[in-house]
Amino acid sequence: MQQISLPSTPRQRNRRTRFRLSAALAGILFTVPACSYGTETDSPTGFTSPPSCDDADRSLRSALRDYVPKLFQENRHLRTESSNFSGYSRSVRCELVLENPVPRTADVPAAGPLSRTIVINLDVSPPLSISTTMKPNRPDPWVTSTTPLPGVGEEALSWSGQQRPGYDEGGATARVGTLRIDVTLSGMDWSGGEAVPVWESRYLKPDLRSGAESLVTALAADLPRNLPRTTLTWPLPTPSTTSPPIEEPPMTVWDPCTIPDSSITAAGLDPASKKIGGYSLFDGKKACQWHKDDFDFSISAGSNRFLYAFFYPGFHTTFRPIGIGGRVGLSLPKESYSEHSCNLAFDAPQGEQAGAPVGVVEMVVSSWSDRNYSRDELCGKLFGIAGPLISQLPPGR
Repeated sequence: MQQISLPSTPRQRNRRTRFRLSAALAGILFTVPACSYGTETDSPTGFTSPPSCDDADRSLRSALRDYVPKLFQENRHLRTESSNFSGYSRSVRCELVLENPVPRTADVPAAGPLSRTIVINLDVSPPLSISTTMKPNRPDPWVTSTTPLPGVGEEALSWSGQQRPGYDEGGATARVGTLRIDVTLSGMDWSGGEAVPVWESRYLKPDLRSGAESLVTALAADLPRNLPRTTLTWPLPTPSTTSPPIEEPPMTVWDPCTIPDSSITAAGLDPASKKIGGYSLFDGKKACQWHKDDFDFSISAGSNRFLYAFFYPGFHTTFRPIGIGGRVGLSLPKESYSEHSCNLAFDAPQGEQAGAPVGVVEMVVSSWSDRNYSRDELCGKLFGIAGPLISQLPPGR
């Protein structure tokens, strides 16, 4: 019997066309693993494990020193924050924080970098995308602009954006074979005057972006040279070793109530007036206070990062560096009730969290008496008390 072919409708023809295209794409994605570095007859080769954070750190020493020379410290290194190894993807996340949140002298710092946080993601996976357009490793709403970065790997671009309103970010991403390198920078700049440092500005955003470009360029040039290329098979074999994330040891916050009575007396206070505790918003706070005449003096300590404790937007608007006893603290008037108190804030690292030194100490003189002290008068009292006590504080960085 002769088979009769019925005419196809337009919908049926479109459906068959879509099916053939889907089958063709599936064949491309699942029969061509990663990138080939030889001829068509060679087995495809590439990287099967990402570099370690130690490898990335060695590749970045010179670039970091050039990017932020005033923040760079030889003893600060990239640390492993997380790692993820599966049969089809292997990634390592590295982080480094470089900062000087308190000036070295009692002069107001010039405009420029105060802090930089560098986050690097190193990922090895089959490049399944059929597009040659690289995208930032950030959600689309966070990215405001992108620019191609020619000559860096096989695909590269840089970008600017904000993870949340008021906090600038800059980044760059590049691919070399099966290795993808993502660099994200955030930070804070001195304002150049007595206004508190800023998390966003027309100067900070391009600086973060150009810094990310220099770092991804250094990584893309150096890391692949030291990575072995092997024949690619998916899923990947189980790695022999991995770099575990760094575990931070528990932190003990300094207790100001341990200041000897002799130092309290030398500061002009009565040790018998000591009261354990006091008002403070610090994490893990420990506080102590003394009373004299018609004012109170308190010291509190906590496990906060200095930037988040004192430069949080809206809480303080100005600052003034004060040199006392060979050390510099910041006096920051509060937005509310500033006439009733004067403070001195000290950077006093006592541990690390998320790769950043943490630990702060704050001295405060306050008065709500009918005497109606001016803030300048209260600051005069505070600076006189603070001098004999400076040597008792945890050291700065």
